[in-house]
Amino acid sequence: HDHEHEYEEEEFTANDIEDRPLSDFAGSWMSLQPMMEAGELDAFCEHKADEDDTATTEDYRARYAAGWMCDATNITVTDTTITFEFADGTTCEAEYAPAGYSIKFDEHGDISSVRYQFETDSDTAPRYVQFNDHGHEPAAAEHFHVYFGNEGFEEMMNSATNPYFAPASFDVEEVLEMLMGHNHEHHHDEEEEHRDLAKRLLDAFKQQIAF
Repeated sequence: HDHEHEYEEEEFTANDIEDRPLSDFAGSWMSLQPMMEAGELDAFCEHKADEDDTATTEDYRARYAAGWMCDATNITVTDTTITFEFADGTTCEAEYAPAGYSIKFDEHGDISSVRYQFETDSDTAPRYVQFNDHGHEPAAAEHFHVYFGNEGFEEMMNSATNPYFAPASFDVEEVLEMLMGHNHEHHHDEEEEHRDLAKRLLDAFKQQIAF
């Protein structure tokens, strides 16, 4: 199973892909792996399990907790720098320059992801970094999957994990809204409207009986 999302909303070819600056990924970001491992995102796993009769909520939690595994817990990106914060409390920062992109294809030969690449000559930070936010042209990232190391971009294309990073300011509910692709408040409002309508219909029915 490839944890990278497929491009379902828009069809494009390699000729449509544009270079992007590091500033597209600027912001403070957190790994979702700790939330997933702690069971805080079980509503998302339950949602996935409801659509899949071959796996349970626990199966999905274990799958994503492993798939989103990452040495870094937080990443801060500016127009020119990337700062990594690790679980052991250590940090490292370096300036990064754009290094193009790599395209990943699925088994049908269609584009499944575009990874934007940045590199540094620093000896104290990961030399190679790739971001995938499911985009293929300049735009501010809303979340991203990240890959980093010192072995080279080609080596990272075969990564067994797909770390997921969301805005560090998000709470659990905001993360769930992002993952599930809907607004909880909107659905709450719809439920209130449905209850009000049901009550009005019931009242009207009672009045007809009384008449």
